[in-house]
Amino acid sequence: MFVDPKNTQMPLYTNAAVRELERIILEQKIATARDLMETAGAAALEALMQEWPGIKHITVFCGKGNNGGDGFVLARLAQTKHIRVTVYPIVDVEQLTGLPKEVALEAKKSGAEFKSFLPGLMTLDDADVVVDALFGSGLKGDVVDDDFLAAIQLINSAIAPVVSIDMPSGLNPDTGDIHGSCVQAQMTVTLLAFKQGLFTNQAPTYCGKILCHTLNTPSEIYKQIEPSATFLNADVLRSTLPPRSRIAHKGHYGHVLIAGGDYGMTGAVRMAAEAALRVGAGLVSVVTHPEHLAVVNARYPEIMCHSSEKIENLTHLIHQATVIVMGPGLGQGEWSKRLFNTLLHTPQPKVVDADALNLLADDKHLIIGKIKPNWILTPHPGEAGRLLHTVTQDVQENRFESVNKLQEHYKGIVILKGARTLIKTKNKLPIISLGGNPGMATGGMGDVLSGTIGGLLAQGLSEVDAAKVGVYVHSAAADEAADSKGERGLVATDLYPYLQKLVNPYYAQDHHFHS
Repeated sequence: MFVDPKNTQMPLYTNAAVRELERIILEQKIATARDLMETAGAAALEALMQEWPGIKHITVFCGKGNNGGDGFVLARLAQTKHIRVTVYPIVDVEQLTGLPKEVALEAKKSGAEFKSFLPGLMTLDDADVVVDALFGSGLKGDVVDDDFLAAIQLINSAIAPVVSIDMPSGLNPDTGDIHGSCVQAQMTVTLLAFKQGLFTNQAPTYCGKILCHTLNTPSEIYKQIEPSATFLNADVLRSTLPPRSRIAHKGHYGHVLIAGGDYGMTGAVRMAAEAALRVGAGLVSVVTHPEHLAVVNARYPEIMCHSSEKIENLTHLIHQATVIVMGPGLGQGEWSKRLFNTLLHTPQPKVVDADALNLLADDKHLIIGKIKPNWILTPHPGEAGRLLHTVTQDVQENRFESVNKLQEHYKGIVILKGARTLIKTKNKLPIISLGGNPGMATGGMGDVLSGTIGGLLAQGLSEVDAAKVGVYVHSAAADEAADSKGERGLVATDLYPYLQKLVNPYYAQDHHFHS
């Protein structure tokens, strides 16, 4: 059975946990090593035949371990289906040992064509699909062997699509980092369970479409190992956004106060404010420089604008707010610091974004223990690096570890943005979002996210649910916008109509009922 990560309750695991799962399967005689290898090879073959029906020639690159054994099984089974198979064992078959040698000899006997791997003297021009069975998740350290490096280079030069069995060879199964060189696959058929490294750091570039085959492992066996993260999916919408009462009024849906918009960054607060309105906040106010009030209010008269000229006069407005969003376009000057310090000590739940995070990273302004950290922090990797007093590269090299450290230090809820955004709450597994696309790499996307989360908090969602729903609808809106017009040229304000649609999961049903 294949499992799609976008439609599953199955969690993610570290590589060590999956190794432990395999040990339990063998020890409890749920399956033999041969059974697992046969099922793995069959699963990979089935997946590639479903994706590319009618293929006539498969080229398989096999390493010396169990991952290579999976490739030899695939080769033998493909041969029985009258598909031409060419196998390149990177290590001579006679030098193999144990089960990998056994299945390699069987593949050879089946009629699959075994060829010597001759770097620089061969091409893959006649292959319909290329299979990577070099290392899987068994690689330790960097790829340093010249033949394996050459094999990865040759695979990546192929015009034909590439399928990796278990993991693209060269990818770290825990961090998504690259071990010197890595196969770039169009499909990855991972085995037993989803490894967390398939979905983070550089992995999206190398994995392509990801499917998991459990190798027929009974579901109760998974209870014996510890997961490391869970997926965020659409189930979160209907469980948190019920139809509205027919007698609702604006007071039922909260008041969002958004602070920011320093000189040159007026658009940030305006984008956050509209996002809060579009996801259903009852009232939205903006505090900014007096010169910016007309600009913020011009397009959307629904936004209530307030001057920050005398910050001490904002007490009444702050008291009225249900939730505070601080940071969009805030800046880091004296005005910014005074506004930040005023709002930091308020009792309302907060969304802390952008320059508010940079101010938070300054120890002079961090008073953990004296304030209630009922906040949702939304750093991108650069801001996360400043919060952790390290560099962006360190954050990206192990995003799971980074988000755990951020939450442990700053408390509250942390949303580590980027490709495959992570959400971390106290005593809960990190949650990973598979939504979003490269079109989101443009200014203002973070402002829309902070406003979205603030608008959801104002309506009474818990901080955890607001974080999950906010991340989900933000990325899903970006995906729908990109599907409509493409990724290049996508801007943050393109998300608004899709945000409104997504936060109304019952709309079609309600609309039909009341028409």
